[in-house]
Amino acid sequence: EGTGIVSPAMEHIGFTVESVAAFEADLERIGASNPHLRPYPVGSGAEGKARLALSKRSCPLCGKHLADIDGVLLSVSEAG
Repeated sequence: EGTGIVSPAMEHIGFTVESVAAFEADLERIGASNPHLRPYPVGSGAEGKARLALSKRSCPLCGKHLADIDGVLLSVSEAG
């Protein structure tokens, strides 16, 4: 897929939340108080685009795709 990542196992961690909007507000609040905890957006640059495509393929029902500070893909969907 154009990435340097070899994934012999799980490629993302998915979460279901009550509200994606509330989740995003919580991320903003937490990141404002500690920038080291901010998740990274996925999708910039060639590798980022390949990682976003992988995340969307792995979790097509998720509405939000990001990565933690170690680059682990995270996907979030709204309960419903």
